Amino acid sequence: MRCRTVKLINIAQEIFELEITKPLGFDFIAGQYVDLQIINPKLSDNMGDTRSLSILSSPNDPTIKFLFKQGITAFKNNLKNLKEGDELSITQPKGKFTCKDVAKSVFIAGGVGVAPILSIIRTQTSIPKAGLFSFSTNDSAPYLEEIKKYGKIFITKEKSKFINRRINTNDLAPYRDKEFYICGSSAFISGVLLMLENLKIEESKIKTEDFIGY
Repeated sequence: MRCRTVKLINIAQEIFELEITKPLGFDFIAGQYVDLQIINPKLSDNMGDTRSLSILSSPNDPTIKFLFKQGITAFKNNLKNLKEGDELSITQPKGKFTCKDVAKSVFIAGGVGVAPILSIIRTQTSIPKAGLFSFSTNDSAPYLEEIKKYGKIFITKEKSKFINRRINTNDLAPYRDKEFYICGSSAFISGVLLMLENLKIEESKIKTEDFIGY
């Protein structure tokens, strides 16, 4: 499905928000992703010109937004240098990282893994407070003023007005009766899964979405 770049904003340190046109007939469920291809990329490497990106925007928004971290691959450099009107292609939405009942869920995000979780939360009529959000530094944390309304913020590598440490088992324990939605890097997800295993949380109550980061 062809579309075009609307806007690219550097919203935090090495973090960008990409806004593109929404193709006619494109419908998705909050939490899903697409494969995005840059048409006529300026740079190329053996990693290719297509990547999977979780959708940041809500289903009723007039455009589609994504969140990505700056990287060293040709794709990431091409993405960071997109201009208004540049042509892209996206697939139909994919993925099962969707939530039927936010009230029975807890959301755990690391870095740009916050994107599909924000898409889910923003569809709600009332603001849920069951979120644990982890970022390396204050400057690398996007949408802080919004996110702090949804739960706890953890800053892991410097002092902050927020919680200055990593998420631990004690933070997860109060949510034993909920379903867990975890999104972030492979290492972040593995760490959270280990803590949930120690808490004896059933696998059927856990959904994950891995952000590889290239």
